[in-house]
Amino acid sequence: MWNKLERNLWDVRTDERFVRLHIPFREFTEQPKRPLSKKKAASYTASYWLEGPFTDLGGTTHQLKYTPGELTVNGKKTTVESILAMMYGLEKGVGTAKAVDYETGYIPTLSSSGKQEFLPGKFNSAHLYHEKSTFGQAFSVHSLSPTGFAISSKDISITKQGISWETRGVFRVHPLVLQGTHDLIMVTEDPILADYLNEQGICAFALPAEHELNNYNYPELIQDSKVFLLTNNEGTLFDYSIYPFAELCLKNGLNIFRIHAEAAFRTLTIFDILDSGGAIALDAKIRTYSSPVFPRDIPSRHAYNDAHSGKIVPIDPAQSLRNQRFFYYIDNTSSLVISNPIREVSAHSITEYEGVELHHTESINTVCSSHALSMIREKRTIKFCDLFVETQTFLKRYIYLKDPNWYSLVTAWVLGTYFYKAFSAYPYLNLEGEEGSGKTTFLNIIAHLSFNGIVLTDASVPTMIEEVDLRGSTLCVDEFEDFSKKSSHDDLSRFLNGGYNHKGAIRKKRGKTTATYRIYSPKVFAGTGGIKLRTLASRTIPIYIERKPTHIQLDEFIEFDPVVEDQKRITQASALAVPLLHTNDLLLAIHSYPTDVELPISSEPLSNRQFQLAKPLLVVAALVDEEAGASSHVQQHILEGLDSLWNYSEAQVIKNERLLTKQLQEWSKNPDFVSFVHDQDHCWFSSEVWDASPLRALYPNNTKLYRWLKTLGPVKTKSRHFPHLPKDKKGKQIGSGVGFPLNLNIAHQPFRSWFSKK
Repeated sequence: MWNKLERNLWDVRTDERFVRLHIPFREFTEQPKRPLSKKKAASYTASYWLEGPFTDLGGTTHQLKYTPGELTVNGKKTTVESILAMMYGLEKGVGTAKAVDYETGYIPTLSSSGKQEFLPGKFNSAHLYHEKSTFGQAFSVHSLSPTGFAISSKDISITKQGISWETRGVFRVHPLVLQGTHDLIMVTEDPILADYLNEQGICAFALPAEHELNNYNYPELIQDSKVFLLTNNEGTLFDYSIYPFAELCLKNGLNIFRIHAEAAFRTLTIFDILDSGGAIALDAKIRTYSSPVFPRDIPSRHAYNDAHSGKIVPIDPAQSLRNQRFFYYIDNTSSLVISNPIREVSAHSITEYEGVELHHTESINTVCSSHALSMIREKRTIKFCDLFVETQTFLKRYIYLKDPNWYSLVTAWVLGTYFYKAFSAYPYLNLEGEEGSGKTTFLNIIAHLSFNGIVLTDASVPTMIEEVDLRGSTLCVDEFEDFSKKSSHDDLSRFLNGGYNHKGAIRKKRGKTTATYRIYSPKVFAGTGGIKLRTLASRTIPIYIERKPTHIQLDEFIEFDPVVEDQKRITQASALAVPLLHTNDLLLAIHSYPTDVELPISSEPLSNRQFQLAKPLLVVAALVDEEAGASSHVQQHILEGLDSLWNYSEAQVIKNERLLTKQLQEWSKNPDFVSFVHDQDHCWFSSEVWDASPLRALYPNNTKLYRWLKTLGPVKTKSRHFPHLPKDKKGKQIGSGVGFPLNLNIAHQPFRSWFSKK
C-alpha cells in the first residue's frame, strides 16, 4: 500500500526537476518564512534573478532583462504572462507542473478581457488553468482535479528583486486514511480541502476518477466505515463524476452517503464550522443532511454524459426546471416566463437565449397567465404561509375529513403541484370512500386549485397520456375503480407506474414514426375501493373520505361562484410566485431537507419509498413554517396525518388513547369532579361530562365508542342505568351516561386507578 502511495503522490518539494528543466539560470530555494494558510498542505518558495538567458519549450534561447517598470525579451517589451507561456507552453495546453493522474480533457483560461475561455487544445492531457492579477504583476498556474479543483497551485509574482513563486500540493491518499478503520470517511471534490480535513483529524481523501479506482484498494480502505461524498459540482464526463466511485462502493456492500455542501451548510464553509464547533459540529451537520446513495441513483454513462455535455436539451413548456431555472409557458401566447431572474422569452428565441428547446411547440392553456404574472410583478400576491392557511380554510368550507391533519396534507400537495418538476417524484392521492361521501366534489376542488388541474371520468389512456405530455396537468380521475376493468389495463399500469417519477416516459407509434410522451405529473384518483394494483398503491397516499356528521355544516361548491374564482386566481398567482421569485430558496429547501424522519404517532422511521412520497409535502410545509415563524407546525401536522394514513388502525388507536389519557388526567386532578359512579365492572359518566371530552367528536354515540374500546383490549361493554341521575314522576331515569370498563388499560395503568382516590 505504501509503495502504491509513493508512486501516486505528488509532493512539490521534491519536484526540483521542473525548476532546472525550464529555467536554467541562477536560482535559490528556501522554505516559507510565514505560517501556511489552512488550505496549504506543502509549499516552498523559489526566486530567480531576471537578467540572463532562458530556453523556451521548443529549445530556443532568449535573453531576459528587467529594469524597474519594464520587462524585455530579446530587447522587446513583454509581460510576465508571455514569458511563462514561452517557458511552460501554456498556450498550447501542455506543461509539466501537474499532479500525476489528475489531468483532464479541457484547459480553461482567462482571456485578456477577463472572460473564461477554452484553449484550442481542448482534449490535451494537461489541465492547467492560469490567471493574472489586475495590475499584471502576479500570475497563477493551477493544476486541477477532474471536477475543476486545484490539486496544486503556483502563485508567481514579479518584483524588483526578481520572479518568485509559491507552490502547493497534496497527498493523493493521506497517511491518516491508511492507519486503520474509521467510523466516518469524507470524500471531497477538492483535494486541498481533503488534505486540510486530515490535518484536523477528520479522515478524508479526494474523489478518484474512474481510471484512478485501481490505484488503491478503496473497498479495503473504507470497509466498516460510513462514506460521505461531499459535493457541490460534478465532472463534465461520467468518468470524473461521483458515480464510478459510488458504484464501486455499492458493489462491495459499503454504506455510502451524499451531501450537497452548499445546500446543507448554506452561507457557512467547512472552515467556519470547524472553527466554531470543531469536528463534532461538522460530524453532526454531515449526518443530519446527508442521504444514502442507492444503486438506482447511478445513471448510465450515456445519460450522464448527454446531460452534462452542453447539448441543447428539450424541456416541457408547461413546467420545467433546468440549470436552476424554472420555465412556464404563458397561457395562449408564444412566450415563456423564466425564473432566476424572472423574465419573458419568446418560444422561437428560447434556444438562442436560454440554451434549451421545447419538447413540443403547440400553444397550450395553462394557469400561468398574463394576469397571474401581472399580479406577481405588481406584488398583489400573498405570502406563502398565508396562502397555505387560506387554501386550507377553503378546503374545510366544502369538504369533511375525519382527521384535521389531512387538510394540511392535501393543502401541501395542492400547492406543491406548481413546482412539482423540482422533485424527483410526486406522490399520487387516492380518495377512498363510499358513494355520497363527497369524493367527486373533493376531486373538483383539487382540480380547481392545482397546477393545470383537470377532471377526467371516462377518458381513454391515450387521452390521459397526451394531456400530461402537453400540459403537465394535475390529472384528477373520477370513478377510478372502473378503469381497472378496461381492456387497456396494461397501458394504464405502465402510465400510472411510471408517471409519478421525473423519468417517466412512454414511447408510442405516431403514424410511421415513434414519439416519446412525458407522463410525469401529479395525479389524484377517486373511487369506492382502494388501489388494487400493488405497485401503484406503493406510489399513492390514501385519503379516507366519510360522510360528514349531521351536525357539521358545509358550503356547496359551485365552480363559477365569484368567491371560488377569486380563491383560484390568488392561489395560482401566489403559488407560481414561489418558483419564479424564490427559485434558490425553494431548491435549497429541497436539497437540505433531512432524511432521518420519524412518524410521530407510531414512532416508525419513514422507509425510502415513504420518504420519497412525503418529501414534496414536507418541503412545502418547511417553507410555510420558516416563513410563519415558531407558531407554525405544519410539518408536524403532515407527519401525523401521514402516520394516521399509512398506519391507519394503529395510529387511530394511539391517537385516541392519548386524547382519553389527557381527559382522564384533567378529570382526576379536578377536586370538584364527582360525576362518575363505580360498580363492579364499569366507571359511569353522565352524558354532560362525556360531552366535555374531545373524544365526543370522534365517537358521538355509545355504539361507536364501545366498538373502539374493543380495539384497545379484551374488554366487556354493556349498557346500564346511571343510578344517581334524577328520575321523573314515573320513576324513569332522566338523561344518560357512558360506561368505561374498569379493566381497560390506558397509558399502562388500569382505568380504575385513575379514580382510585375517590
